[in-house]
Amino acid sequence: MDPLDHLTLHWLARVYAWTGNIDDAFNVAVKALRAFPFHLPTLQLIILLLSAQRNYSDALAVTEEALDEYPDHLGFLQMKAALDQKIFGPEVKVAEDFE
Repeated sequence: MDPLDHLTLHWLARVYAWTGNIDDAFNVAVKALRAFPFHLPTLQLIILLLSAQRNYSDALAVTEEALDEYPDHLGFLQMKAALDQKIFGPEVKVAEDFE
């Protein structure tokens, strides 16, 4: 097993997250993303871990950067909607994005 393999690191981060070690999970997930920057599940995991740390503004920033690269990705779109609602409340006017 290669300790620098992005998949190994991704799954290790998930195990840390499942056991409640959010900080360790985040650090390992960042290493995984550095090893392979285009691994979308790891990018999604980082967004979820930022949210678990209640760092919603950074989670939203990462989500918006991901959407710049992958504008039709339903997972990122769903995360953006949830983060918008968390940060700005349920009265967010989504229709403005489509004008």
